[in-house]
Amino acid sequence: MSSVVDSVFGGNEGDNQKKENKRSKAFTVDQGARAREDLMILNNAADQNRNMGFQSVLDLLGQAMPQQMSAFQQGNVGAQQALINGMGQYQNAIMGRPIDMSQSRVRRIQTDPVYMQQTLPDFIQTPDIGLRNDEYDNFVSIEDRINPPIIDEGEIL
Repeated sequence: MSSVVDSVFGGNEGDNQKKENKRSKAFTVDQGARAREDLMILNNAADQNRNMGFQSVLDLLGQAMPQQMSAFQQGNVGAQQALINGMGQYQNAIMGRPIDMSQSRVRRIQTDPVYMQQTLPDFIQTPDIGLRNDEYDNFVSIEDRINPPIIDEGEIL
């Protein structure tokens, strides 16, 4: 069974093919290690950027809370005043006296929108991190990116 599987799935490869498979495997392992190194370099910056964003949101919410409470309080006081002002009018209506609606005024709730003037934090930019320049970034053509230069077998092993 092994010879059938090898012949169908490439078990009859020659020396050149074995060499290319070795090179391909070594290249893949090398690129995986490079990708992990790059990821580890970027990880701290990503954490710091996330934390700066969260802190900005918390700061904004902390500045908005007093304004919200003030608006609620002003609205509550205004509603209470409307009820108080209307009590005399109930009595006037029951007694047949003229109703005076001049006390029922619209009151505007005052808030201070200064806290809304926010800017984003100075996030860490990827070029500021100091990633290494990969030799593959310096290729001129797309063909070189698809078919990278052949490395001597001695350098891989």
